[in-house]
Amino acid sequence: MKQIIKKNQKLELPATLKEAVQGRYESSNNSVLGIDINKFKHTLDLFKYSLDYAEAIVNTVREPLVILNKELKVITANRPFTKLSISYRKN
Repeated sequence: MKQIIKKNQKLELPATLKEAVQGRYESSNNSVLGIDINKFKHTLDLFKYSLDYAEAIVNTVREPLVILNKELKVITANRPFTKLSISYRKN
């Protein structure tokens, strides 16, 4: 079941996996190897939502935009950037 997050709703995302694992003491019925499955699923849903949200922002920017990692390798680029890079390759 996909959770709908409203516009101004505060996201409660654990800062670390350790915080997600610490939820094991709250619920003993839904835990596997000491990890609270419900809390883990909720954290995963929030993470997926965050990725989708960030991707939507990148895709709506009209200017060429590229996102690089620490090693300066391309993580993602929007359509205007790919069109720009194709036109440079042709010249």
